[in-house]
Parts: sequence; C-alpha cells; structure tokens
Amino acid sequence: MGNLLGLTATIFAASVFTTSAASASADNAIFVLKLSGDRGWSVECEIERHEDDPLTIRKKGRGDIETISTRGVSGGSCSYAAPGNGELKIIFSNDGQPDQCPFEVEYDQCVGRFSNGSKGSFDF
Repeated sequence: MGNLLGLTATIFAASVFTTSAASASADNAIFVLKLSGDRGWSVECEIERHEDDPLTIRKKGRGDIETISTRGVSGGSCSYAAPGNGELKIIFSNDGQPDQCPFEVEYDQCVGRFSNGSKGSFDF
C-alpha cells in the first residue's frame, strides 16, 4: 500500500511539473508576422497574450518589410488590405501553436498572398 501511495504521488508530481513546463513554454513562445509587398498595403492585428495586456498593432506597407513579434500569444485576429495594383505577403509563425496556420504552407512556411486590393481577415 505504501508503494502504491508513493507511486501515485510521484505520478501526480510529474504531471504537475509537465503541465507547468508546457504552460511556461507556451507563455514564452515567439509569435511573428512578417509583412511585405508593394507600396500601399495595411494590416491591423488584435493580439491576446497569456499573461499580459492585449496588443493592437497597425502596420502600413511602403515597399519594405515590416514585422510584428511578441511572446506568449494565446490568440487573436488580423485584418488586411492588399495594395490596389500589387501584392501583400504575410508569413505567419507561432512557436506556441506550430500546427496552426491560417494560410497555405509553402516550403515549410505558413504564407498568405493577397493582391489587387483584396481585403479580409484571419484568426489565430
């Protein structure tokens, strides 16, 4: 009986440690959106984080590359508008939820491509 009680306590302690480690890992995971394309695109994101205040981030394309990055993302949504005569490319990465891709997978990257004034949104 003593061995069974000791084994139960060990299993419980291991499960608590594993859950805590997984939670800490998700809280520290890196979230990145890489935004690029022709001049005139825009992206606005509402980002929820595990243990911090939510973020609202707006980026506008001027023919260069912009990046949105933070840690511990638990979810969110973004809206986008592609340029009238060009393309917006969004590369999505969330280490905390690596299988969650709101776009197509190209060469092991989660990539959304939008063009000719298209507008829309995506959740993560």
